[in-house]
Amino acid sequence: TLHGESVLAGNAAMLAEDNRLTTLLAFPAGVGLSVLAGPILILLYPALCIPDDLRAGRLLEGTFDPVNLPETIPCGSFLLGRRYVEDMAGADAFQLIRGFPGDVLLVHGDADRAVDLSYSQRAYQLYRERSAGTGGPRTRLEVMVGGGHGFTEAESREVIRYMREFLA
Repeated sequence: TLHGESVLAGNAAMLAEDNRLTTLLAFPAGVGLSVLAGPILILLYPALCIPDDLRAGRLLEGTFDPVNLPETIPCGSFLLGRRYVEDMAGADAFQLIRGFPGDVLLVHGDADRAVDLSYSQRAYQLYRERSAGTGGPRTRLEVMVGGGHGFTEAESREVIRYMREFLA
């Protein structure tokens, strides 16, 4: 489970009451927690590393042979099927996210051992480049000093503050 998940979910519900937050999505396979608020995308420690990790034969703390895939691969408390691994290993995470047309807030901990901060930094650059010189969509990256993959309750309160500011 995510540290502070209940804090985030509770505050997401509060934001939903004023019709600014339309969908809360939790992606189990380490993809991270994302919030889609109308034309705004909020990415919390997004696991954009998954395709790279799968091509290298690793997932979370486990390893596997990426050439001779087993039928299932352990991922935390559940199993991923071979088809998921084949599909995701062939994906380009940054190509997949490139087309989002709205504002983007990324929040990532600098002590995240599951997903290196460089993935959010690269996404931030990608989103900034699409807006360069156009006055287009806003993009912001907030780095949680000492934050890991999943935030503590105190860190979650900080994330909610970032979300409120960005949605204001």
